[in-house]
Amino acid sequence: MEGALLRRVITAAILAPVVVAGILFLPVPWFAGLIGVFVCLGAKEWGYLAALPPRLAWSFCAGMVLAMPWIYLGAAASPWVPLALAGVALPFWCLALAWICRYERNGHALCLSSGALILIGALLLLPTYAALLGLRTGPHGAGALIFLLALVWGADIAAYFAGRRFGRHKLAPRVSPGKTWEGAAGAALATCLLTFFWILWRGEPWGRAPTLLVFFLGTMAWSVVGDLLESLFKRQRGCKDSGTLLPGHGGVMDRIDSLTAAAPIFLLCLYALEP
Repeated sequence: MEGALLRRVITAAILAPVVVAGILFLPVPWFAGLIGVFVCLGAKEWGYLAALPPRLAWSFCAGMVLAMPWIYLGAAASPWVPLALAGVALPFWCLALAWICRYERNGHALCLSSGALILIGALLLLPTYAALLGLRTGPHGAGALIFLLALVWGADIAAYFAGRRFGRHKLAPRVSPGKTWEGAAGAALATCLLTFFWILWRGEPWGRAPTLLVFFLGTMAWSVVGDLLESLFKRQRGCKDSGTLLPGHGGVMDRIDSLTAAAPIFLLCLYALEP
């Protein structure tokens, strides 16, 4: 096994059980604090990716710290708070997809002010925090959040190995040269398998399988957009990773980039599926 892949596997083998145990066993306030730590670390790395001046970068981190308790209190009071923030994220991700397509087409860098970059960072991180809280405290419980992680991680793993074995056609060569359409097909296959697992686990009627498959494949597709958006900013910044905290994986943003798009979409999908 290659050294980088071995480090990646070891880190995942340590981190994944800790995250799952936190979801299952921590009381909600402690869980909120745990994911708040990841959001703060992500905010710090975003300041680097966005090339924010040090004072603005620290102000952005402080803003995240101040905003999260209010989101937690709002989510505790009403499930509509996470849903509203997830709804705000949806048009942002449509805009992000347009940026990715534009860069892929002509290679033109995004010329954004510091204020716009701070707003983008907030739209990346705060709806994710709210969506994770909404899933943990929602009617589907901790199982739905673990399923989301399985969906995102399973798609990522399947895309990696399918791309290495069969990859021939580049998905977005300017933004992320390592991604292929064959890898995306592997991710889609993993999502189909997980959809059938969801049906069996939740006792869903098989007549809902097409709808569930569309929603979960959509979540997977948007997770790719989240990954590509971070790759776009890393390419503009001229760096390979957002940080060095996680051996073999890079920084926190490198691990949660897919989740920043997938979590709000998944939360909206679950509530859309409610009878």
